[in-house]
Amino acid sequence: MGFPHFTKENAKQYSLQGQATVRARKDALEKENAKQKAIIETARALNAMQDDYPVERIVRVRAQIKRIDAMLMEELNPQAIDRLASAIAKLGEQERILSGRPLPGSQRPRAIKAPKVNGSSVEPE
Repeated sequence: MGFPHFTKENAKQYSLQGQATVRARKDALEKENAKQKAIIETARALNAMQDDYPVERIVRVRAQIKRIDAMLMEELNPQAIDRLASAIAKLGEQERILSGRPLPGSQRPRAIKAPKVNGSSVEPE
């Protein structure tokens, strides 16, 4: 039960399959980069007066989270799953900070204050 023998014909066929896969990945990556650039340009137009770094970083971090999430759904190796989950946690923390969201429980909800009662309207017993 060894590996199949390569001939000129099947080597050429495998080469063409490999090249098609590489082209498809390259096209998908270019499409994703074009999408990210469009998002960044839209965000820049909306936030022309603000610093662009946080907006660009959020877009990149969210794209990385999507990619790693897809990899995580296909992975079967427990060690790889642990590493991918760790990467998602780190990227999620970066995204939370850049988005300006506080940690859960770090801010107390504002207490509803009772309306003040004027002491002159209260009659003594």
